[in-house]
Amino acid sequence: MEQPNTDKEKSGKSPLVKFSEFSFFITPEHIKKWMPFISYMFLLGMIYIANQHYANKAVVKIARLTTEKKELRSEYISIAKELMSKSKQSEVLNRLKDTELKPLSEPPVKIIR
Repeated sequence: MEQPNTDKEKSGKSPLVKFSEFSFFITPEHIKKWMPFISYMFLLGMIYIANQHYANKAVVKIARLTTEKKELRSEYISIAKELMSKSKQSEVLNRLKDTELKPLSEPPVKIIR
């Protein structure tokens, strides 16, 4: 007589039926067989979690930099406006009233060599 070669022939049930009936056992052979797959899935899970943390940090950093950019732009605009108002000729004259500097009464002369 020949001996059955597969698990299905030994028990008479397919692996799917055995699984649905919980009629399987965890043996050291099964653990050794599935260990590379389980390790691979664990590694993929760890990479997925690390990627999520990295992406979350990047989003927070982008939001912080966007806010900082808006603040710096508004500061630039206010400083530029202040500089424009202070560099007007009338403002310069008002600030130089107390000094001995006076505005030119005649236009500048170009010196040619």
